[in-house]
Order: sequence, then C-alpha cells, then structure tokens
Amino acid sequence: MKDFYLKFIINPFLFFIFIQNCIPISLLQSPKVIDKGKSKIDAGITFFYYIPFAEWFIAYRYGLGLNTDFGIKIFDPFISNFPYWCGLQIDLKHQFSDNPPYVSFDFASSLGYGMVGEEYVIIGEQKLLTYSFSPSLILGGERFYVACRVINWYSYSKKNNSPWIQDIFLWYGMSVGHKFLIGEKSEFILELSFMEAFKNELFIFPALCFGMEF
Repeated sequence: MKDFYLKFIINPFLFFIFIQNCIPISLLQSPKVIDKGKSKIDAGITFFYYIPFAEWFIAYRYGLGLNTDFGIKIFDPFISNFPYWCGLQIDLKHQFSDNPPYVSFDFASSLGYGMVGEEYVIIGEQKLLTYSFSPSLILGGERFYVACRVINWYSYSKKNNSPWIQDIFLWYGMSVGHKFLIGEKSEFILELSFMEAFKNELFIFPALCFGMEF
C-alpha cells in the first residue's frame, strides 16, 4: 500500500509541482529602468511556499536609453532528481514616467528544456520543454513596487518513445516587492508573488535576490 501511495499519488504530485518551477515566476525588479550604458547583475532564489522546492537564477540587465532596459536570466530548479534542466529568459522593460510613482511595462519570454528522473515519473524517463511569455505592469518608487502580471506558458512532455504532449496554462496575479539598498551600487530585494491558476487555486511564491550595478 505504501509503494502504491508513493508511486501513484506523491510522485505525480511532486512532478506536477516541478512543472510549475520550469518557468520564471518571480519578477524581482522595480519599475525604474537602469541608466543608459549601465549594467546590473542579479542572483536569487524563488521558493514554492509549501513544498521544499526552489528555483535559482542569475540575471544580467543593460540600460538601452530612452527609458528602456533589457535583461537575460538563466534559471534552474533546485531539485536533486532533475539534474538535466536549464532555462533562459529575456525581457524588455520600458518606463513611462520620469518621476515617482514610476510606471513601467515589462515583457518577458522564456524557454526551458530538461530530463526528469524515474523517481517522479510512474514509468520511465520523461523529457520536458517549456515556453512562456509574461507581460507585467509595474508601479512603484525606488524601493517599493507592485506589479500586475500574466504568465501564459506551454509545456511539452514526452515519455520514452511516446509522442509529445502539449499543455497550456494561464496564470495571473501580482507581485509585491521591496528593495533594500546596500551602499551606492548594491541592493537586496524581497518579493512575494500571488498567482492564481489551475481551477482558481492560489499559489504564493516568496523570492529574494542580491543585485549589483556597474
């Protein structure tokens, strides 16, 4: 009975949670863009609030001028049984107002691919391919911000020699964050994201990151 419970209930549930960590959930940026020619590096973690899973990321941003910057993010879930997984996200942000409260719009798109070990799949090994795009409207000041967000993402899974299976998900919600300045060039951000999905279930994603501008 225990083996049945682990194989057909717990493991599929953990696999379902893993799917949610295959795309970047956290925003971790204020509405204010960085200045033209400036660069910024961030490193952080997004947590799934009631399962001990996490997703780390490293990001780079560059100021393009004309109140616009862009970013590149590499992300990967902290799950021991998914050793072959990596994702890449790019985004473009434009700031509409020059004075606080700042208002900006960010559009992000991500792509991820990896293998899932047998422990989390009932029979055999599974390949995963995910793609997402996420528009965000961000409002706030230099430190505190609130963002209205939508995440539309596609998951393609393939088990052994079976055909690829497509799933489409639409998440919507908000992110609330606060930036703590550390000196003139460094910062620490804490954020909570509240996303509603999967038959109106609410998911909460705490996240944190450390950033340095140069």
